[in-house]
Amino acid sequence: MKKHTPIKTIIFTLFLTMFFTGCALVSEDQTNQNNNKNKNLNTNVNEVVNENINVQEEIKENINQLTDTEIDSNNWQTYFNKKYKYEIKYPDNFFLKEVPSGSGQINFNYILLRDKNGEETDWLIEINTAKDREIPEDTSELSFDEFIEKKVKELCAADGVNGSRYCTDIISQEDFINSNNFIGQKFYLKEIYEDFTKEETEIAEKIKGPIFVYDISQETGNSARALFVELTEKGEEESINETILQELVNSFQFNKD
Repeated sequence: MKKHTPIKTIIFTLFLTMFFTGCALVSEDQTNQNNNKNKNLNTNVNEVVNENINVQEEIKENINQLTDTEIDSNNWQTYFNKKYKYEIKYPDNFFLKEVPSGSGQINFNYILLRDKNGEETDWLIEINTAKDREIPEDTSELSFDEFIEKKVKELCAADGVNGSRYCTDIISQEDFINSNNFIGQKFYLKEIYEDFTKEETEIAEKIKGPIFVYDISQETGNSARALFVELTEKGEEESINETILQELVNSFQFNKD
């Protein structure tokens, strides 16, 4: 006589079959979801990376290219700063002097340039390296823009027996990119001169600039923060010096080889 399978056994078997089939489907669905999440994550990461690259390229495209001058600088000399590893080119008929930042020091933070045929004190171009934690105050907590706006005014100031010179307002400030793909900023300021030689102090105003600034903090490992390049008061007397200044700024680059 043929035995019948108990109804409970059949139900239990069906339950197990449905359970494991369901688990398999859930597992497959979860795997597909995870794969889709990973694909979406990778897609998002790639989109962010590409977006950042595009933004950087757009920034460079929108920044004013430093205008090429008519000066032929092919035969210019190259100055290399050993401490900060940057180099600039300057005219072969110019004399360059490194000024120590303090007595007996060999770390040059101040550079002057003049025509070799000029007087010894007729400096035309000056280059200043600005750092944080300089006396009398620590400026490390300032943003880069705050830092250079502060420093550019400080570099403008000069006091003497016959008068006082200082800058009050920034008239214009714009980004530029040089021929070596380095981004900098160009400033023009309102300069005030107070003449003490008259019976009553006379005040004169003029526009000072351009003053070129490079952010060098990353390339120097934060040992310096900014490089300022500008004409001296003597250098401002002849327009050719501004052209030379611009060509010099255009040649700036780091060389760590």
